Amino acid sequence: MSARAEGVLPPRRPRASPTDVLERPDKTDLLTAVAGFLDADVRPAVTDSRVSFRLRIAAHLLRSVAAQIGAEGDADAAEQGRLGALVGGASPDLGA
Repeated sequence: MSARAEGVLPPRRPRASPTDVLERPDKTDLLTAVAGFLDADVRPAVTDSRVSFRLRIAAHLLRSVAAQIGAEGDADAAEQGRLGALVGGASPDLGA
């Protein structure tokens, strides 16, 4: 059974169009997928308890970083909204 079917990975997001395949994967999805792979596929195959523990920590850290990245996006959007309100309702482009 796959890691996605076991609930380790988040469900796939529906694609809006065939051109979406050319877009980069979401960073949080990639980090979560690697964490799921470590937990579901690598850790059960490891017999050394110390290495297994380190794999568990690595997977947890990957999920923590994914959560922080998600929170940063929300904070950036909120800050951009506040800045827009300061300049008269226009939403300034703060892109890369």
